[in-house]
Amino acid sequence: MMTIASVIICFNEAAHIEQCIDSLLPFSDEIIVVDSFSTDGTLGLLSKYAIRVEQRVFTDFIDQKNYANSLANSDFIFSIDADEYVSEDLATYLAQHKGSLPDVMSFPRLNKIGDKKILFGSWYPDRKIRLWKRNLAQWGGTIPHESVVFSSPTSPVRSSKCIIHNAYPSVSHLQLKSNQYAHMASVRLAQKHSIVILMIKCLISPLIKMFKGYILKQGFRNGAIGWTIEKNIALETYKKYIFAIERKLKNELK
Repeated sequence: MMTIASVIICFNEAAHIEQCIDSLLPFSDEIIVVDSFSTDGTLGLLSKYAIRVEQRVFTDFIDQKNYANSLANSDFIFSIDADEYVSEDLATYLAQHKGSLPDVMSFPRLNKIGDKKILFGSWYPDRKIRLWKRNLAQWGGTIPHESVVFSSPTSPVRSSKCIIHNAYPSVSHLQLKSNQYAHMASVRLAQKHSIVILMIKCLISPLIKMFKGYILKQGFRNGAIGWTIEKNIALETYKKYIFAIERKLKNELK
């Protein structure tokens, strides 16, 4: 029988951490939390569980997640964010199929704003690789959109059972985070592209994002909040290129 280590990094997640951990208990052989010195009572809530908790200064998402994974001893890593939780049918599946799990699995992620589930558009199915054999992969990619990177080519088995993400408590929080993500993404874009390319992408990419999410992926079916989400995605795309252009200009003027 294979074993599963559920791994979480967190900072000030008192509002979500219990829901997250409770959803992992049915199938996890070990649960590992790496906390970045939370100040909101998260540690007190974690102390109620028989799990491994370590504190570590936050560096970046990729480094922090790779460190957390390095603490696992189980056959499989199940990576989950502190503001996510596993659906009951997924927890049951993982508990019952430990002897026949594929090497890698991806899952649809159902995002929520407040209590509203987003079932269409750019946010769904928002498929993520979250289960893999330990030592088969590590976190990589680019901040803020880190991804699982494998040592050799692999094709994940696509599960239909979902992870639920408490993405944002309100639209205002969505807009605030979006601006932060745009600033983070602009660093790499400024390093990668010329000003001309950045200007072209700044004009075209937001329109493509809007058309794809709102029309092709039927974001309009989410109602008024669907328009807000897709508009925000397009605006974030526009801002990250504007911020990147500003960075390039500042560097050239130095």
